[in-house]
Formats: sequence, structure tokens, C-alpha cells
Amino acid sequence: ISEGGEKSMKLSQKVYLNLSHKQQKVVHELIWHVTKLHNIANYKLHESGYIPYNNEYDQTYKLNWHSDYLNSHNRQQLLKKLDKDWKSFFQLIKDYKKNPKQYTGCNFSLYYNWFFQIN
Repeated sequence: ISEGGEKSMKLSQKVYLNLSHKQQKVVHELIWHVTKLHNIANYKLHESGYIPYNNEYDQTYKLNWHSDYLNSHNRQQLLKKLDKDWKSFFQLIKDYKKNPKQYTGCNFSLYYNWFFQIN
């Protein structure tokens, strides 16, 4: 609690790892494979239409070669997070339709039009 009695929130935390060169290479490679798998799954959801996360969905990406470098827990968490992000996006679209004036900080209509291919 700050001096004025208001609650304050810590927004971020920096962590510095002391990794050897070999460990750094391993971490960077894992990050690269996670990023690529995320982009592939996200692109497919955008192009083919949203499909909620399920076991079948997980099995599809289990066959992707990027998954060979990740354990199953990491892959599943990545896909669950992506599913949560898409649900959040759809909730945002619903809210945007009801209250378009509320979104003045950025031009949300560009993202909305891009997603629905509206010109």
C-alpha cells in the first residue's frame, strides 16, 4: 500500500539467468520451435476458422516437426493459451459491436476488418 493508502501493483519482474553458452543455445532453440508452432497453429485457425481446443486438435500438432523438440506439456499449454487468446478476441469483437466508441485508443476497426476480410 502506498503512502496515500492506495494499492499499488508491480507490473513486471526482471529475472537474470546465469546460463552457460550451451544452455543459452538450448533455450533459444526451444523458444524458436515454440514460436514457429504458435504461428502455424494461429495461421491455421485464422484461415480455416476457429476450432476450440480439444484432444483431436492437440493430436494434429503433435505430428508437426516442431513438436519433436518440445515435450507434450509445453505443446498442450501453447495450444491452450492460443485457444484462450482467440476466445478473448471473439469477446472483444462482441464488445466492439456493442460499444465501438469505447475503442478510441487504437483503430480497432482495422483488425476487425482484417479478420473478417471487410474492405
